[in-house]
Amino acid sequence: MHDATTEHDLESLTETATETCMWLHRYISVHNHIFKTSLRHIIPIPGIFKPINYQRHFESLRFIEMELKRLLADVQESPYAANEFAVALHEYGVALLDAIVQLQKMCANLFQKADGTLEYSKADYKRELNEYQKLVVQYQHLGASVNAYFGR
Repeated sequence: MHDATTEHDLESLTETATETCMWLHRYISVHNHIFKTSLRHIIPIPGIFKPINYQRHFESLRFIEMELKRLLADVQESPYAANEFAVALHEYGVALLDAIVQLQKMCANLFQKADGTLEYSKADYKRELNEYQKLVVQYQHLGASVNAYFGR
């Protein structure tokens, strides 16, 4: 019976990992929309190309943040929270969450700058972008550890 319980809990962790992956893809979609190179970014012609909707992206990232926090709580509350896979999944989730929160902050700042309610210099943007890029590298590195469990 203990083996069945263990198998069920590990299966639950696998489901959590799968759901985390789904939220990762939603986040990547927002990231790509913000950072993709397009004519809109190269030639901003008013009335022809729509500006990036940073407020909408902020809201999307906020929702993803809340869902990831829920998943992280599920991992921590699991009876197998100390399991090697659970620890790797939690570390990955925290690193992903950090990157999402940083991008969310940048979206809020860019929205407020466009709205005229915030002084947000190019130097501030570059500093925040550099921090964001470091956080992306970190979650990607930890993601490789989580993926290794699926190859076993």
